[in-house]
Amino acid sequence: MIRARVTIEVKSPDGKRKFKRTYKANSFVRNFLRLLGGFVMAKYPVDNWKLIDSVGADEVAGTANDDQANLQNSEVMILVGNGTTAPHIHDHTIEALLGYSLVLATSEFDSNPVYEIFWQVSIQNTDGVPWEVKETALYVRVKWDGTTEQIMIARDKIDPLVDVADGDFVNVTYGLRSSV
Repeated sequence: MIRARVTIEVKSPDGKRKFKRTYKANSFVRNFLRLLGGFVMAKYPVDNWKLIDSVGADEVAGTANDDQANLQNSEVMILVGNGTTAPHIHDHTIEALLGYSLVLATSEFDSNPVYEIFWQVSIQNTDGVPWEVKETALYVRVKWDGTTEQIMIARDKIDPLVDVADGDFVNVTYGLRSSV
């Protein structure tokens, strides 16, 4: 079984914690399953696993002949936003972007029968106005055939919302846990 969670922590510029909460993350989008399916079913034609990029265009990662030979340079990104709609399986972009960051830290915990992996970012609000974080999203940024694409794999609604004052940092951690 795969479980996911999102932890949001707000810190002042001097590093003092102002807020921390963990939410159950339920919102893997269709791209996550297509991406996973594409890697484990590489022998099948990739028409079965087209991905939808952040502007809504179909992207094909590889061909039936070269599998994932042309897929390289993947990076994980986490975004925060203030969109109000509920996540949907067909989501491919965050509704209302406030900020984003490439993952700063990745860690894992491997102890039979549990395996966990965590991705963490720290994003500073430098907009001059407070943020109301109402959504988070987990993206993978991949490069294939010389083109970089951002592919959303999860989008989660944050309720109640999280206030981030101007100058404060919002630290977001996505954690995936698999157990047998």
